[in-house]
Amino acid sequence: MTIFHHIDRDKAVGFLAFYWWVPFRCWFVGIREEPMFIHELLKRSTVLGKPWDIGLRSRVPVVHSLALLHQQGNNRSDQYGSDFALTIDVKGSVTLRKTALFQTKVGDNHSATINRHQLDATLAVPEFAGRGFTMALDRPRRSIRIQSIDVLSAAFAASRQKTRKFDTTEWLASSDWIVRWFECDIGRPSSAVEGPSIEALLSRYIVETSSEFPEYERPKVPLEREPRLVLVPEYWMHFSMTVGEGA
Repeated sequence: MTIFHHIDRDKAVGFLAFYWWVPFRCWFVGIREEPMFIHELLKRSTVLGKPWDIGLRSRVPVVHSLALLHQQGNNRSDQYGSDFALTIDVKGSVTLRKTALFQTKVGDNHSATINRHQLDATLAVPEFAGRGFTMALDRPRRSIRIQSIDVLSAAFAASRQKTRKFDTTEWLASSDWIVRWFECDIGRPSSAVEGPSIEALLSRYIVETSSEFPEYERPKVPLEREPRLVLVPEYWMHFSMTVGEGA
């Protein structure tokens, strides 16, 4: 059963688009780099004064919380500075938990240059595979396009190229991505039998968060014995919602 039997498709798209498109329009007055997009995106979390209701037949309020993560990559460069993670956690009569990790790229007339090393760094972590996406922010064409890192990596497989330019018109529009991600057409959901979960791994790196941010059970393996994650998002956006019986 699709989750859109319980939440309103337009409201779900509008909710996430609010966090992406409002800051994106700031590019048209001078913002040109990925970190500035992330900075504006995070400001959205302070705008809403009460939970956003995305329910279909009855209220399904969304609670937004944010965590700052400690990035562990060696010799971090600017190319890693704009990454963020997004989690939706649906509870109640319907349950679903999904996390996506984003690498943002500046697009140019529907083209984006991708670094193979960044893709390999993401896919090197089993829990990241199937959950990583590249978001192309195209300032000239005023568009946001998203593609799976698994798909982009496969395009490199037959060559030794270190970088490659992609036509982002072939990627998903952000509104299409949101719907397909909620419906689990794309992106791996979290699983109770998967260990450690992606959320547990990310929780290892939290250095600052709000009291509303949920606590996930962390892996029992000591941090010093756990493989160091090369690519850790700088920010983790978390959206919790509860679906009632009448939703």
